[in-house]
Amino acid sequence: MLQYCTKTMLAATLIFAASSFAQTDDGSAEPSYGSEDTQSYAAPAPAPVAAPAPQQSSTPIYVNATQGNQVYAVPQQNNAPIYVNATQANQGYAVPQQNYNQGYNNGYNQTYVVPPVAAQPPKTGRTLQALSFALPIESVTWDIENENDDIEYSSIGFLFNWTRYRVNDNGYSSLFGLSLGYVTGETEGERGHKGPDMDGMDFNMKFGWGMAPVAKEVIFAFHIFMGFDLKAVEGEYSQTYEDEEYDYNRGTYVTRTETVSAEFSSFHIASLLGGDLIIGYQFSEAMAVVGGVDISTNILGFGAFSNEKSDDTEAFGILFSGISITPHIGISFVY
Repeated sequence: MLQYCTKTMLAATLIFAASSFAQTDDGSAEPSYGSEDTQSYAAPAPAPVAAPAPQQSSTPIYVNATQGNQVYAVPQQNNAPIYVNATQANQGYAVPQQNYNQGYNNGYNQTYVVPPVAAQPPKTGRTLQALSFALPIESVTWDIENENDDIEYSSIGFLFNWTRYRVNDNGYSSLFGLSLGYVTGETEGERGHKGPDMDGMDFNMKFGWGMAPVAKEVIFAFHIFMGFDLKAVEGEYSQTYEDEEYDYNRGTYVTRTETVSAEFSSFHIASLLGGDLIIGYQFSEAMAVVGGVDISTNILGFGAFSNEKSDDTEAFGILFSGISITPHIGISFVY
């Protein structure tokens, strides 16, 4: 009996010791103190942080904040700054902008292509700028209003002429010309009385239309033109009178001579109607020689004739009178 009890106590002691040893090895955590309801919590592990998305362009991203304290990160597609449009407190969504740089790319980053140049239409026609020397031979009748004796003025001149001729491929031609120079002539009454010689300035203008049936290297054209002519001339008239008188001292007849002089001036302007004929030769791409002749008459005009000594002025008219023949020759620029 005693041995049985001893064995029983020894077994209980071994079991208690083993139990205590197991408890000591297993408790790596700190022992808890206090009441049974007191518990110990381990700190939560930090949340993983996502790496930023790779950046692809320089376009700015605008963020439109809409919900509180939460930001929804949208992957960035460019590396430009993010603009925040705050509409509610501390809330925002990152919105990628895709078209911010589209205008700049379209305007500056595209390869410039030179537009094709339209083919120039073939040149048609030619223009000739002619500088000529002209020799007008003219006559005009001044119809004095208060006198029965009209005055015929016949003159010759030396004019410098500029004329622009336009010759088209269809044969149409036109002209515009100006002339300025010196003219000299003499007057004669209708009854044969010689008047003063008068010289001065001559200016005229003309414009017309016609045809150019030949317009290659050789240019042949004719025109009908209109225009006006302005002359301002002056001169001195001297007349010598001889008279025989009886000289009682000598007892014979003596011839006495007396000279009377007077200065005269005149001007007139008259409209012209006439035609011309020109022949030219284009000896280079830009130069030609042009010559021709103009024939015209005075249609309608007016003027005045003055005696400076007696201060007497007579007005006169011009109506379909006189004729003018003007040969001219010169050089022309062609383009």
